[in-house]
Amino acid sequence: MSPDSPADTARDPDRADPSWARKAARAHARIEAMLDLDRGVVPEQLRTTSFTTQRKEPLEVERYVSRQWHDLEVDKVWKRVWQVACREEEIPEQGDSVIYEIASMSLIVVRTQSGAIRAFHNTCLHRGRRLLDKSTCVSALRCQFHGFTWSLDGELISVPSRWDFDDAELCRMALPEAKVSTWEGWVFIAMDEDAPPLTEYLGGFIDHWKPWPMSARRISRHIVKHLKCNWKVALDAFIESYHVIATHPQLLFNLDDVNTQYDIYPGEDHFNRMITLQGVSSPHLGEPIGEHEILASLLNSDGQPAIAEGRRAREVLADIVRRDYSRTAQREIDVSDSEAIDAIQYYVFPNFVPWGGLSPIVYRFRPLGDRPDRSVMDVYLMAPRPEGQPIAKPGSPDVLDFDDAFSSLPNFGRLGLIFDQDMANLGEVQRGLLGSVRPNLVLAGYQESRIRHYMTTMDKYFGFHPSETAPEASCTNSRRTE
Repeated sequence: MSPDSPADTARDPDRADPSWARKAARAHARIEAMLDLDRGVVPEQLRTTSFTTQRKEPLEVERYVSRQWHDLEVDKVWKRVWQVACREEEIPEQGDSVIYEIASMSLIVVRTQSGAIRAFHNTCLHRGRRLLDKSTCVSALRCQFHGFTWSLDGELISVPSRWDFDDAELCRMALPEAKVSTWEGWVFIAMDEDAPPLTEYLGGFIDHWKPWPMSARRISRHIVKHLKCNWKVALDAFIESYHVIATHPQLLFNLDDVNTQYDIYPGEDHFNRMITLQGVSSPHLGEPIGEHEILASLLNSDGQPAIAEGRRAREVLADIVRRDYSRTAQREIDVSDSEAIDAIQYYVFPNFVPWGGLSPIVYRFRPLGDRPDRSVMDVYLMAPRPEGQPIAKPGSPDVLDFDDAFSSLPNFGRLGLIFDQDMANLGEVQRGLLGSVRPNLVLAGYQESRIRHYMTTMDKYFGFHPSETAPEASCTNSRRTE
């Protein structure tokens, strides 16, 4: 075999071509070759790739640590963009409400009497108390301080001692609200009244997602994890496979991290994608390992199926996933091997990360309160919903405080270890950034291209020219380190 052949370079990460475009083509060739071996009809979007060169400028450390950057993001991004607030099944009945908090802002997402979904800013217009302290079911929005009360449509309907107020002023006290739109059961809100329609914002992502309708899913588990890091530190760790070799070495036996395909689409500022093959070993291990060893690394030894001669670990694993998914859905699920087992992960700007195919995983990342060094990561596990059956309202989320481990959760299996390995990095990254004596970070051109892509999108919201950097700030005075 020629030392420059695609198959050989795919197995040897040290021979990677310095050209990002060449690396993108090589990763796609590896995935395409595997799809040709898989069973089932592969959706067209999995057989395509798109890579456009991203910003080459260094990434400023201040983006992750400074008060100025945090405030800029709140003003120019969080107050303007569409973002996931909840799922429709969390508010199925009249008066059901979810409190959505982002930075220092709080909104009440509520099901009204007509069945519509509204999102009101969670502030009493009298003296400023939050109207609701927690997600609940209410007949009206009543402030516990003085009793000012609004209907579920945001109309002021009761004022104690109304005679003591100016009627004209009270008539202007309808609750301010955000725009609301839904996609596949997810409730999006946008605080900017000039925000484009959600379908326009999502762009080509909608067509990409058609094979895997989220409306046929329900929340089976929701985990809320508090983090001692900037929300982007957490997001960045979950949208690349480059960290697998050092952070998750046990996954090298069943995950082709080296040949992950990263897709950036021309003209699409709000979404990107990566695909990582599962059921094959990583080139970092050197020589490929046996199919039985690959399967053993993925499954518990008890009840592990044997691999018949000529079968691949991918096929056995895909059969198990399809069987279990079909059992839960109470119908036969016929998808390709890739859709059953590969990591097909999309990212929707700024903080929504759904996995495609049959994967149950969805992430959401948010700044926590008014601190640039604190954040929240939501992990949703989405189960199939049997056809014709109503969606049950999900239970309360599992809340993990800053020092609580994912592995402490009951029935969370091997995912707990994987998440805990990631968590061990995040706080240390934040501390390292705060102590950095260099102003910039150095990112990989291809394997960290999704980070480069969303940072470029963010700069567009800031109004920065590609050659500009901002905001200027004192590294000492602008950082929040409590």
